[in-house]
Amino acid sequence: MEPKEKLLMQGIIDDLTTAIAQLENHNQFSRWTTRMLLRAAIHKAENIEKQEVQKQQEQAIAFTGYDREWLPSRATSVHTTEIYPGEVFANTADFDSGIRQLLPRYDEMLNAIAHCIPATAQRILELGCGTGELSLKILHRYPSAQIIALDYSPRMVQFAKNKIESAGYINRWKGIEADFGEWTNEPDKINIGIGFDACVSSLAIHHLTNEMKLKLFQRIRESLNRSGGFWNADPILPESDALAAVYQAMREEWAAFNGTTLAEVRAKIGKSAPHGYSHPDQLATLDNHLQMLKTAGFETVAAPWKYYGLAVFGGEVS
Repeated sequence: MEPKEKLLMQGIIDDLTTAIAQLENHNQFSRWTTRMLLRAAIHKAENIEKQEVQKQQEQAIAFTGYDREWLPSRATSVHTTEIYPGEVFANTADFDSGIRQLLPRYDEMLNAIAHCIPATAQRILELGCGTGELSLKILHRYPSAQIIALDYSPRMVQFAKNKIESAGYINRWKGIEADFGEWTNEPDKINIGIGFDACVSSLAIHHLTNEMKLKLFQRIRESLNRSGGFWNADPILPESDALAAVYQAMREEWAAFNGTTLAEVRAKIGKSAPHGYSHPDQLATLDNHLQMLKTAGFETVAAPWKYYGLAVFGGEVS
């Protein structure tokens, strides 16, 4: 409890103590005094409640990630099913529809990545394949491309595999159940080699700490061929409190446009705990990401797509 609230609570206790003492006297004056003291105590209690509600409302607009945020205690809580960071939804049936309600312009964001891949790319690495939506867009756009996809979630790998097989691309896609954080630190344990023409990722890398992000970017840079590129889609940390409120309002509008609310969508979200090298949201600003890419050795860095708190960013190898 804040110091100011403690003082208010102590005032309520003092008023109630005095009121109880007055009740021991039975003259009319003391009864009137007791009523005034009780009213004062009630008024102070109401003020504390109003301050608490205001605090919760302020927290509700503090954007801390794309899949959850601080919510008032009266809001619908997330699903209790435990999931890996990055899986977002507790039930697989909610994966593709839920993410499109949760994230504005989701398909446009993935298409931006697909368009940034070099036209001549043959061998592509995907980190955190999720449900396979990005893989499908790339395989459709580049008929000769081959994708090696890593994801530590068994059900994500299987979900993506089934979808890609149904689309007729399974001979050009290989899903591997592995933690790309482990690939970063011990590449020999996950034998996928180097010599990639492109590396892509979506909604996965923001679960790494900044230290691990930098290490991963360095590992990716070492694994790319000349003229290769790395492109990532992720939520970014708002640059200010004012922008955090703007980003949050935009997402509320997007949910409403899709005939739902963020509270209803988040009711389907599972409870995630750290797994491997990944944690619940570890966001960084767009500028921090670009600085890390430069430090990692990418000669050209850019953010070809941005929509409020979501961005596609990456780098190219000369």
